[in-house]
Amino acid sequence: MDYNRTQLHFLNSIVEEPESKLISRRLNYSYDKIKRWLRGETTPRWNEFCDLCLELNYPIAEVLTQVFAFEVYDFEDTYLIPKKILLKPSVLSQEKIAQQLGVSLATLKRYMHGSSLPTLELSLAVMDLIPGGGGAFMLSLLNSKGPRDKKLESLQLENSMLVEPWAAAVQSVFNYQEYKNLKSHCDAWVANFLGLPLSVVEKTIEELAKAQWIFKKDEKWEMSPECVTANLGTVEAQVQFVTYWTKRALERFLTDSGRPVNQSGCKNVIGVRIGAISEKGASEIIEVLRQAEEKVHQIYNKDQGPKTELRAMISHFFAVNDHPLACKVQNPKNSHGVATEESEIQPPRQEL
Repeated sequence: MDYNRTQLHFLNSIVEEPESKLISRRLNYSYDKIKRWLRGETTPRWNEFCDLCLELNYPIAEVLTQVFAFEVYDFEDTYLIPKKILLKPSVLSQEKIAQQLGVSLATLKRYMHGSSLPTLELSLAVMDLIPGGGGAFMLSLLNSKGPRDKKLESLQLENSMLVEPWAAAVQSVFNYQEYKNLKSHCDAWVANFLGLPLSVVEKTIEELAKAQWIFKKDEKWEMSPECVTANLGTVEAQVQFVTYWTKRALERFLTDSGRPVNQSGCKNVIGVRIGAISEKGASEIIEVLRQAEEKVHQIYNKDQGPKTELRAMISHFFAVNDHPLACKVQNPKNSHGVATEESEIQPPRQEL
């Protein structure tokens, strides 16, 4: 996440330019100070942002309690949220956390001791040490008074009100351990974790509940165990599902380095094999893949451990010339006019 750009959109969604002068007087800040925040020239400290929310009647304490399951007894407790998140047990060492946040180890320790408060930009990065935390906080806070605009949501996917292809993912997140650790259900947390617009998550949950695929228990949603998680009975539904999740798989590679995003560190597998094969051989491969898919379903169904991963598997096995623009070339010839054998590419299975 580009935290600098995100916090700028966030601030401008909360503070509108006409009211900034009045707010500066109430908080005893200079007008130029708030203008620099809104222009992205500087960023407020976390405590300054909390004061801003209080002045604008945003229920920041309630939102922080809902998203992070921390008890916020009074307003001053809101200042301690970055510290509390940093003090939570983590699989990462302090050195790794400091590197991830882009600060020195000494600075990180000052944040953990509470002797210094991070900026809003850095606080959002700290929140994301809890999967989905930063985005869930921003969306929840904005919608606590009704969204004043759609700037944050426009940074995500285009809105669509169809339940598929997201139903399976929304259902599955209710078994995810971090979701179970929440004090209560939070639509914004789910939206940010899955990378979906908040309106899509709200509509999907509404439809899933109506179909009795999920039910509410202890202020959180749970899956109905007898229900299938994806309704792909029609070709159209299958196409929509596969297209969407294949696109999501490719989006992992949209990084500066070109290497795929891997938040958890657990290896992701990409299997590649392109080559000429007979119709009989292709049928045999299809059967092997079908059996493998059944085994994957069995592993999902038998798994009793804590659900710390939410994973998608999309298999493609198709003819290369199954393409709208493909034209079949009979007996291709090389530069000497001699017919050539069909080539095949055999990259090894990769773990990314």
